[in-house]
Amino acid sequence: MQKIYLEHLEALAIGATILGSGGGGDPSYDLMIAKQQLAQTGPVTIVPVEAISDEALVVPLEFMGAPLVSMEMLSSGREFEIIFAAIENHYQRKIDYLLTIEIGGANAFTPLIAASKFGLPLIDGDTLGRAFPTLNISSCNLKGISASPAFLCDVNGRCLIVEADSAFEMEEKCRKITEEMGSSAAISFYIMNGKQAKEAVIRKSVSRAIEIGQAMQKENPIQNLIDATHGTWIGSGVICDIEQHIDNAFLKGFLKIEGEKGSFSIDYQNEYLLVSQNGKIVGKIPDIIVLLEEESGKPIPSEALLFGLRISIVSFPSPDIWKTPEGLALTAPKCFGYEVPL
Repeated sequence: MQKIYLEHLEALAIGATILGSGGGGDPSYDLMIAKQQLAQTGPVTIVPVEAISDEALVVPLEFMGAPLVSMEMLSSGREFEIIFAAIENHYQRKIDYLLTIEIGGANAFTPLIAASKFGLPLIDGDTLGRAFPTLNISSCNLKGISASPAFLCDVNGRCLIVEADSAFEMEEKCRKITEEMGSSAAISFYIMNGKQAKEAVIRKSVSRAIEIGQAMQKENPIQNLIDATHGTWIGSGVICDIEQHIDNAFLKGFLKIEGEKGSFSIDYQNEYLLVSQNGKIVGKIPDIIVLLEEESGKPIPSEALLFGLRISIVSFPSPDIWKTPEGLALTAPKCFGYEVPL
C-alpha cells in the first residue's frame, strides 16, 4: 500500500477500534473529519519505515486523555498547526514524517488527518501495535528513545513544552496537564530521527488495521476477525451492569455480562484489561481483548458500553514486543494492580 484513499477510511476505523481493545477513543468523529480532509487535500502517502533516511525528523502524534471526554469536547483542528510550529521552532528544521503513536481507536486518524492537511507522508507503523492507557508504554521507551520534550496543545490553542527525565515522569506530568486541560489534549512525544525509528517502530500497523477492517466488512465478521488475528472466542452474553468513572484522565470501570456459559466480568482503564468467567481469568492484558456487538460484529470502545447490549468477547495476541520480559514489565496485569499469573 502506497497511499491511503477515501475508500480505505471505513476499514481503518473498524480495524483501529479492534486494535484499540476498548481504548484510543471512538473514531466515529475522526472518521468524518478524515473523510472531509482527504476530500479537500487528497490521499496520504504511506511509507515503510525502512525507506526513510536516518536523518529524517519523525514526529509521533496522538490525543491524550479520557475517551469519554473526547466525545463531548471535540478537537478544534488548530492543535496540529500549533504543535507543528512549536516543534519546528524547537528543532530548527521542517518535519519530514508523521507517525501514529498508537494504532488503536481514534488515534489511528490523528496523524492521518494532519498528514493530509499539511502534505506530510505517514510511516506505516506505530509504537504500540494496539492501544495502551499510558504514554510510557511504548516501543520507543523499550528502545531507549527519550519521550522528552513533549508538546501539548488543548482545544483552545494553549501549547506547552514539557521536559522530563524519564518516560514514567513524562506520563505523570502530561497526565496532570491533560487533566487540567479538560482531560483531552493533542500531544507529540518520542520525537526521533529516522535511524531511531527503524529500531523502534512496530511495522505495518496502519496497513494491518485496514486489512482487519476489510475482513470485518465481509460476511461472518466475528469469525473473520478470529481468522485474521489468530484469535480466540471467549464467550457471549448481555451486559447487565456497568460501573465507571473518570480518574486522572482515565476512564476506569468494570462491567458484568450474563451468558449461557455463566457470568463474565471485564475490568478496563480506557482499554480492556482483564476478563473473568465464573471467577476464573480467561483473558488478560497484554493480549488484545475486543467486545463486539453479537449481531453486527461492530467493535465497542469502552466509552460506548451500554446496559442490555448483547456482545461477543474475542481476544488475540499483541505484537511480540509485549511478550518479552521488558515488554511485560510495562504491560503485565500487575502493572495495572492485578496480581494474576502471566
